[in-house]
Amino acid sequence: MKRFKYMALAALVAFAACDEGTDVVVDVPVTGDIAGVVTIEGAAVSGVTVALSSGATTTTDGSGAYSFSGVAAGAYTITISGFAADATFSSTSKAATIVTTGQVATVNFDGAYVRTSAILGSVAAGGSGLAGVSVSIGSSTTQTDANGQYSFSGLRAGTYTVTVSGFNAQQYAFANSTQNVTLGVGESKVVSFNGQLLATSTIGGTLYIDGNANKSMDPGEPPVAKAGITVALERAIGDTIYTTTDANGMYAFSDLEEGTYKVILLDQATFPGAFTKTAEDRYLAAATSGGTTTVNFAFTVTTQYVRVYGMLGVDNVKAGVAPIKNWNLNLYPTDVDATAGSAPLVTFNSQKTDANGMVTFKFLRKNDFSPNKAQIDGIVFARAEPLTAPYAINGEMFIEIPWSPLDSMVMA
Repeated sequence: MKRFKYMALAALVAFAACDEGTDVVVDVPVTGDIAGVVTIEGAAVSGVTVALSSGATTTTDGSGAYSFSGVAAGAYTITISGFAADATFSSTSKAATIVTTGQVATVNFDGAYVRTSAILGSVAAGGSGLAGVSVSIGSSTTQTDANGQYSFSGLRAGTYTVTVSGFNAQQYAFANSTQNVTLGVGESKVVSFNGQLLATSTIGGTLYIDGNANKSMDPGEPPVAKAGITVALERAIGDTIYTTTDANGMYAFSDLEEGTYKVILLDQATFPGAFTKTAEDRYLAAATSGGTTTVNFAFTVTTQYVRVYGMLGVDNVKAGVAPIKNWNLNLYPTDVDATAGSAPLVTFNSQKTDANGMVTFKFLRKNDFSPNKAQIDGIVFARAEPLTAPYAINGEMFIEIPWSPLDSMVMA
């Protein structure tokens, strides 16, 4: 009611003034707008509270914009709050002044996220780091180094999913290829992946006679046909497994994890007496996933056995009818020695044939020289001594016997 009375009184005054010919000036209030946008690292931020020092408040919309309309002339402070805890602004309060009617004062806020957090770790299988594995968080990907290590730095606080990929699934298996981690501002956390090696490799080989001394098993070179020779496979000190050779001198370790192993030939005392290793008794072998690695052990024949038979029969017609027992036979390195009956290769207490008509001669190959003594020629000569009645030698008294570099036993 009072407001109505005042308005009526004003009208009467104005009317009276008009009657007397006096102009009346009416003051129009000066108002304007204050508006702007709130962004963080160039991206609009919605839901930020914007307060005007006059007491008015609003929130930013989906484009990060806010506005105050019809703001009376004057100086104001605009303050923002309610943004992400890990965001920072050079200032969260700014000044604005409305001076003229219709003025729009623009006050923008642009901030940045605090990126002082980090994720680091390793990717390994079987106790060894895996190089070149892809590790991802969101759209960011890195590769593990030679030791299987990786890191992401300059991260903002939040929850991340760490994923590993790009490893050989035929070699390695991981129970989990993803892990979640939550970081605080300035916090670093370790996220490691430990898998297992898949046992798909084999290491095996043969004990063989190295006939040409090149330390490589060539076609035609026979095995040392001895079963039960122990071979050890060592991955690390205290981590050793064993196997033995079969009747063909072969061994194998299967279902191995990929890696480097030491293969060792043991039981040296059980090696056949005619053979000696010509190379190392241990090797390093690299087992590859799904593959077979061959490690052969080279031997040479050092001791030669020659079996010579004395038989009843007709030479080149009907030999070997029956054995002759107690016949003296001898073995010589050259035909000259055999003819002279001097320098025999072997001296036995008895060189007489047994019930099977056989004498076995055993000698070191290094003692079998050629006539000029310059080299080992691989040829020996058996000599039959005269027989007593009722027998007489029917044929040659000397037999030339070549022995093979690949065989420790020859018969004649």
